Amino acid sequence: MLISLATQAVIAIQEAKLLDAIEEVTSQLVAQSPDALFTLLIERACDLLNVPHAAVWELDNGEAPSLVLRASNGDFPPRYRVSLTGSLLGEAVLTRRPVFSPDLNADPRLLRRELVQKMGWVSGLIVPLVVRDGTLRGAFGVYTTGPRAFSDWDVRLLTSLANHAAVALQQAEALAQMKLAEERQAVAETFAVLGDVSANLLHRINNLIGVIPVHVQGIQSKHPAAMTDAYLSGALRDIEDSARAAMEAARETVTYLRPVRLQATPVAACYRTAVARLQVPAHIRLSASGLDELPPVLAGEEPLRLVLLNLIENAVDALGDRHGHIAVGGRVVADPLDRARAWVEITVADDGPGVAPADRERIFDPDFSTKHSLKKMGFGLWWVKSWVHRCGGSIALADQLALSPHCAFIVRLPRASVLE
Repeated sequence: MLISLATQAVIAIQEAKLLDAIEEVTSQLVAQSPDALFTLLIERACDLLNVPHAAVWELDNGEAPSLVLRASNGDFPPRYRVSLTGSLLGEAVLTRRPVFSPDLNADPRLLRRELVQKMGWVSGLIVPLVVRDGTLRGAFGVYTTGPRAFSDWDVRLLTSLANHAAVALQQAEALAQMKLAEERQAVAETFAVLGDVSANLLHRINNLIGVIPVHVQGIQSKHPAAMTDAYLSGALRDIEDSARAAMEAARETVTYLRPVRLQATPVAACYRTAVARLQVPAHIRLSASGLDELPPVLAGEEPLRLVLLNLIENAVDALGDRHGHIAVGGRVVADPLDRARAWVEITVADDGPGVAPADRERIFDPDFSTKHSLKKMGFGLWWVKSWVHRCGGSIALADQLALSPHCAFIVRLPRASVLE
């Protein structure tokens, strides 16, 4: 009887701790970032299960589906990646059921043993991250440095914490989409104001500069004798040509502020025309992969060319005199919040020095420029971001830890078939 009562007391204490942990995590869901929540969940999992290490893995549904390390409390390699197919982690996700391994080193489902050996793990318990609508988001694993047989209570506890981790991931995506919508609205309002100002400025420039060719032609017709002077004739011709070029440049610049005409646009064709405008130094290799297989995106043809042109020129500037490689790639990725929607993802990466940590947070600010971009017209990454947003997409700088010290910009645009 005493043993039975003691067992019930232990269960009651464990359930009370679990309820406290869930209450704590729930109260932080809105106030804290996903990374802070993952840290908290990992701490609580290790405390309640009495294990040394835990990790949250996020599902990446790319061309080769895999699980990417999102957070941990151990000396894990950054952005560590494990294949979804045939792996211990993948089995938990694909079967949507907890997976237990009493001896990780001898487990044939373990595809990458270097991490287990480095951390000194012996046993492991992994549960899937599943949100309420049934969407799979990843896995939550705990690991021990000694033999361990996990109980049903352990599975229940870790599953409960994993559900909150899945909610945190989903919430992060929702907040990111909300922020992106706000940025797009701000860009639309900014371009509307700039368009009005520029139209007025263009009108005034046309009135002020447009009289120059008229007066030059008047001088040529009314004073033909003066045109026999070679210097005067050449100077008037240069004045007329400069005036016409200034008006044409003003009209061309204003076109960037006009509404973007969205249409089904092939990425590969825009890439080829953008590269044709470039002068890539001989010591830099430029390559592209996967672009011809991409479906059309909903975008403006010229804005997409300018986006690719600007990003590639930035990479050329970053490499400078170094021998390097610029790789442009493309793939189709699923929308984490809408299963029926997909995005076309374009990556422009270089193996240069990367972006300084102090610049990563402000690289898309209006006052931040890359010195050489868009044929020296002064357009910085803020303009690139604005064009992408006007097409209904997004642009981000890839995680530095995953590429260090390299740099990669990731552009996402909607498939034409999704919004047409």
